[in-house]
Amino acid sequence: MTARLSEEPHARTLRATRDIANDPWTSEWSASLERLAARGVASLGLGSGLTRAELPQPLVDACERYGVDLVEMPEAESQGVERQRRFIALAGRTGSMDAMLAELAEVVGGAAMVVDRLGNAVSGPAGLLPDGFELDGIAREVGELRSRPGRVASAVGEAGVHLEIQPIGSHERPDQYLAVVAPATGLGRLHRHAVTTVVALLGIAVDRRQHQLETDRGLRAKAMTLVVRGEVESANLILEMLPQRGRLPRTARFVRASGSEGAVADALLQAELRGLLASCRGRELEILVRAAGSVLADLMPPLVALGLRIGVSAPFETQDAPRGYARAGHALAASSKETPVVWWQELVREGTGAIFDAVRAEAWSESYLEGLDPVLRETLLTFLLHHGSRGKVADVLHVHRNTIRTRIAQVEKVLGASLEDPSTRADAWIALSLQSR
Repeated sequence: MTARLSEEPHARTLRATRDIANDPWTSEWSASLERLAARGVASLGLGSGLTRAELPQPLVDACERYGVDLVEMPEAESQGVERQRRFIALAGRTGSMDAMLAELAEVVGGAAMVVDRLGNAVSGPAGLLPDGFELDGIAREVGELRSRPGRVASAVGEAGVHLEIQPIGSHERPDQYLAVVAPATGLGRLHRHAVTTVVALLGIAVDRRQHQLETDRGLRAKAMTLVVRGEVESANLILEMLPQRGRLPRTARFVRASGSEGAVADALLQAELRGLLASCRGRELEILVRAAGSVLADLMPPLVALGLRIGVSAPFETQDAPRGYARAGHALAASSKETPVVWWQELVREGTGAIFDAVRAEAWSESYLEGLDPVLRETLLTFLLHHGSRGKVADVLHVHRNTIRTRIAQVEKVLGASLEDPSTRADAWIALSLQSR
């Protein structure tokens, strides 16, 4: 092939054919460089190590004469550019992610895959994983990266394997990562060039999907707001605008969870992967789950593993969503580090003591019963258990009825209220119940 330089700069880039061995230029270099310099060309790049071991001297002389920078591109660099073009071509095809991962795996002589923020495979692995390599290692490394602030990459070499994790996309908290598994020798310059190219191309696609995801999340948040208000039909209209199109179930439960910003974001992803209506309000997550089926049982373990505190409502008709939402909130408020998950029905079965703040309730009950010694407290409890029958109290405690009358009078004096008053009996019962917990 006879080589000729194109003298029409395109996007400020000059491109030349590489094979100039069969029809080498001599004086033509000077004339061509003169014309290019006149048109404002500032630099010229030429590949070497392909058909020529070094740059033609007449070209070098011409560039010096006309003030044009000459950049030599060795064969390896040229191969990198060709590989980059191939990745770009693959990116435009259907199934581009799988194709690029397969190509990258071949380049690095190992395997490549894309994982989500929890370390679950999104695509791949393409290529061959080393014997004994466990994919759990990728999930652990991603978890370690996400525990650090900002966008972080990692390169780890152990057990004869080089593992590299790169965040994909421009988001501060990436949703996806590229994992490359290579031989223990690691990645050379061309390998890293290929990895960087694939990360950039995948990032473009991920950012586009992220934009669509944020749009969809905005619609779901609007639908959730309408559900909480009880405007079910309006919420259904919003949901029909989503690509997945759906309607609210007739009976449902609310799940409300709170935790760190990162944990809530990861929990939101878990809900979205299951096709649930979910949205975030600050550091609290709200999820609407169909009352029937196993979705709720499937959802709870990963939410608990993320360290969230969770409140779950009783089943309700969707039209009664505001009440279900409020009850899930009450259940969440009753949760603690020791009891991270609280179900509303269980809270109701625990009785009135369950609605009190534990610390405040203990202080109140101690103060309420403060003037009663153990004998008077036992008498009061027995009196309440037997509905105020002094005769039964005397029989149970094996004392005379007059003694019981005297003790009850002492109790009423300390409490400053009559035990014939139902509200006094209720307060006394609650105070004694809280003390016995």
